[in-house]
Amino acid sequence: MRNFNGENKGVSNVKTTATRQFLSYVRLSLFMMCGFISVLAPALAQPPSASSPHRERLERLFEEIGLDDKTLTEVRKILDASKTDRQELHHKLREAYAHMRLLLEQPQPDESAIMVQADIIGGLRTEARKQRLRTLIQVRALLTPEQRAKLLALRRVRHASDPCGPRSPTERGLEESEDPSIHGNP
Repeated sequence: MRNFNGENKGVSNVKTTATRQFLSYVRLSLFMMCGFISVLAPALAQPPSASSPHRERLERLFEEIGLDDKTLTEVRKILDASKTDRQELHHKLREAYAHMRLLLEQPQPDESAIMVQADIIGGLRTEARKQRLRTLIQVRALLTPEQRAKLLALRRVRHASDPCGPRSPTERGLEESEDPSIHGNP
Protein backbone atom coordinates (compact mmCIF):
# COMPACT_ATOMS: atom_id res chain seq x y z
CA MET A 1 0.00 0.00 0.00
CA ARG A 2 1.16 3.46 -0.80
CA ASN A 3 0.26 6.67 0.98
CA PHE A 4 -0.64 9.89 -0.84
CA ASN A 5 3.07 10.78 -1.27
CA GLY A 6 3.72 7.56 -3.08
CA GLU A 7 5.76 6.02 -0.25
CA ASN A 8 5.32 2.49 0.96
CA LYS A 9 3.05 2.82 4.00
CA GLY A 10 4.49 -0.26 5.82
CA VAL A 11 8.05 1.09 5.78
CA SER A 12 6.85 4.44 7.11
CA ASN A 13 5.12 2.75 10.04
CA VAL A 14 8.29 0.84 10.91
CA LYS A 15 10.34 4.05 10.84
CA THR A 16 7.78 5.85 12.98
CA THR A 17 7.64 3.00 15.49
CA ALA A 18 11.45 2.85 15.72
CA THR A 19 11.63 6.61 16.18
CA ARG A 20 9.01 6.50 18.92
CA GLN A 21 10.86 3.70 20.72
CA PHE A 22 14.14 5.59 20.45
CA LEU A 23 12.55 8.76 21.86
CA SER A 24 11.01 6.72 24.68
CA TYR A 25 14.44 5.35 25.60
CA VAL A 26 15.95 8.84 25.48
CA ARG A 27 13.18 10.22 27.72
CA LEU A 28 13.56 7.32 30.14
CA SER A 29 17.33 7.80 30.24
CA LEU A 30 16.97 11.52 30.90
CA PHE A 31 14.39 10.85 33.60
CA MET A 32 16.71 8.31 35.29
CA MET A 33 19.68 10.67 35.08
CA CYS A 34 17.64 13.43 36.72
CA GLY A 35 16.64 10.98 39.44
CA PHE A 36 20.26 9.96 40.08
CA ILE A 37 21.38 13.57 40.13
CA SER A 38 18.67 14.54 42.60
CA VAL A 39 19.70 11.67 44.88
CA LEU A 40 23.45 12.27 44.59
CA ALA A 41 23.42 16.08 44.60
CA PRO A 42 23.18 16.46 48.40
CA ALA A 43 26.07 14.03 48.92
CA LEU A 44 28.19 15.72 46.27
CA ALA A 45 27.40 19.17 47.67
CA GLN A 46 29.04 18.37 51.01
CA PRO A 47 32.53 19.75 51.42
CA PRO A 48 35.31 17.13 51.31
CA SER A 49 35.98 17.60 55.03
CA ALA A 50 32.38 16.90 56.04
CA SER A 51 32.07 15.01 59.29
CA SER A 52 31.91 11.27 59.28
CA PRO A 53 30.31 9.27 62.09
CA HIS A 54 33.81 8.35 63.31
CA ARG A 55 34.86 12.00 63.32
CA GLU A 56 31.69 12.95 65.22
CA ARG A 57 32.46 10.33 67.89
CA LEU A 58 35.97 11.74 68.21
CA GLU A 59 34.60 15.26 68.57
CA ARG A 60 32.29 14.11 71.40
CA LEU A 61 35.20 12.31 73.03
CA PHE A 62 37.33 15.47 72.84
CA GLU A 63 34.55 17.39 74.56
CA GLU A 64 34.26 14.72 77.26
CA ILE A 65 37.95 14.85 78.14
CA GLY A 66 37.89 18.65 78.18
CA LEU A 67 40.15 19.76 75.33
CA ASP A 68 40.60 23.52 75.14
CA ASP A 69 40.15 25.32 71.80
CA LYS A 70 43.88 25.63 71.08
CA THR A 71 44.53 21.91 71.67
CA LEU A 72 41.39 20.97 69.74
CA THR A 73 42.62 23.00 66.76
CA GLU A 74 45.99 21.22 66.88
CA VAL A 75 44.32 17.81 67.15
CA ARG A 76 42.10 18.59 64.15
CA LYS A 77 45.17 19.59 62.12
CA ILE A 78 46.83 16.26 62.95
CA LEU A 79 43.67 14.32 62.07
CA ASP A 80 43.19 16.20 58.80
CA ALA A 81 46.81 15.63 57.78
CA SER A 82 46.52 11.97 58.67
CA LYS A 83 43.30 11.64 56.65
CA THR A 84 45.15 12.36 53.41
CA ASP A 85 47.75 9.69 54.16
CA ARG A 86 45.04 7.25 55.23
CA GLN A 87 43.08 7.80 52.01
CA GLU A 88 46.21 7.28 49.91
CA LEU A 89 47.01 4.01 51.69
CA HIS A 90 43.38 2.90 51.38
CA HIS A 91 43.53 3.52 47.62
CA LYS A 92 46.77 1.53 47.33
CA LEU A 93 45.25 -1.33 49.34
CA ARG A 94 42.17 -1.44 47.10
CA GLU A 95 44.41 -1.63 44.03
CA ALA A 96 46.52 -4.36 45.63
CA TYR A 97 43.43 -6.42 46.52
CA ALA A 98 42.06 -5.94 42.99
CA HIS A 99 45.34 -7.22 41.57
CA MET A 100 45.22 -10.19 43.94
CA ARG A 101 41.72 -11.04 42.71
CA LEU A 102 42.99 -10.98 39.13
CA LEU A 103 45.85 -13.30 40.03
CA LEU A 104 43.52 -15.71 41.82
CA GLU A 105 41.02 -15.74 38.94
CA GLN A 106 43.60 -17.03 36.46
CA PRO A 107 42.97 -20.54 35.11
CA GLN A 108 46.44 -21.56 36.34
CA PRO A 109 47.29 -19.19 39.23
CA ASP A 110 50.99 -18.41 39.64
CA GLU A 111 51.74 -19.23 43.27
CA SER A 112 54.88 -17.12 43.47
CA ALA A 113 53.11 -14.05 42.05
CA ILE A 114 50.26 -14.56 44.51
CA MET A 115 52.69 -14.78 47.43
CA VAL A 116 54.48 -11.62 46.28
CA GLN A 117 51.12 -9.85 46.09
CA ALA A 118 50.24 -11.16 49.57
CA ASP A 119 53.48 -9.59 50.85
CA ILE A 120 52.57 -6.29 49.18
CA ILE A 121 49.13 -6.32 50.80
CA GLY A 122 50.63 -7.22 54.17
CA GLY A 123 53.13 -4.38 53.88
CA LEU A 124 50.39 -1.89 53.03
CA ARG A 125 48.25 -3.07 55.95
CA THR A 126 51.23 -2.75 58.29
CA GLU A 127 51.94 0.74 56.95
CA ALA A 128 48.28 1.71 57.51
CA ARG A 129 48.46 0.45 61.10
CA LYS A 130 51.71 2.36 61.70
CA GLN A 131 50.12 5.50 60.28
CA ARG A 132 47.18 5.16 62.71
CA LEU A 133 49.63 4.66 65.59
CA ARG A 134 51.67 7.73 64.56
CA THR A 135 48.48 9.79 64.59
CA LEU A 136 47.51 8.39 67.99
CA ILE A 137 50.95 9.22 69.42
CA GLN A 138 50.86 12.75 67.98
CA VAL A 139 47.40 13.42 69.42
CA ARG A 140 48.27 11.86 72.76
CA ALA A 141 51.35 14.10 73.04
CA LEU A 142 49.01 17.11 73.07
CA LEU A 143 46.97 15.81 76.01
CA THR A 144 47.62 16.68 79.62
CA PRO A 145 48.09 13.81 82.10
CA GLU A 146 44.56 14.48 83.40
CA GLN A 147 43.10 14.30 79.89
CA ARG A 148 44.98 11.05 79.22
CA ALA A 149 43.59 9.59 82.46
CA LYS A 150 40.03 10.64 81.44
CA LEU A 151 40.55 9.11 78.01
CA LEU A 152 41.72 5.82 79.51
CA ALA A 153 38.76 5.77 81.91
CA LEU A 154 36.32 6.41 79.05
CA ARG A 155 37.89 3.62 77.00
CA ARG A 156 37.58 1.23 79.92
CA VAL A 157 33.89 2.05 80.31
CA ARG A 158 33.20 1.72 76.60
CA HIS A 159 35.15 -1.53 76.19
CA ALA A 160 33.71 -3.11 79.34
CA SER A 161 30.47 -3.65 77.41
CA ASP A 162 32.35 -4.94 74.36
CA PRO A 163 31.29 -8.54 73.64
CA CYS A 164 34.93 -9.36 72.92
CA GLY A 165 35.91 -8.16 76.37
CA PRO A 166 38.58 -5.67 77.43
CA ARG A 167 41.27 -5.07 74.84
CA SER A 168 44.40 -4.24 76.78
CA PRO A 169 46.02 -5.84 79.84
CA THR A 170 45.31 -2.74 81.93
CA GLU A 171 41.66 -2.80 80.87
CA ARG A 172 41.52 -6.44 82.02
CA GLY A 173 42.95 -5.41 85.39
CA LEU A 174 46.41 -6.90 84.77
CA GLU A 175 49.81 -5.35 84.89
CA GLU A 176 51.77 -5.86 81.65
CA SER A 177 54.13 -8.26 83.43
CA GLU A 178 51.12 -10.43 84.37
CA ASP A 179 49.66 -10.55 80.85
CA PRO A 180 49.96 -14.15 79.58
CA SER A 181 49.52 -13.11 75.93
CA ILE A 182 52.89 -11.29 76.06
CA HIS A 183 54.64 -14.60 76.68
CA GLY A 184 52.77 -16.45 73.94
CA ASN A 185 50.24 -18.12 76.27
CA PRO A 186 46.73 -16.86 75.52
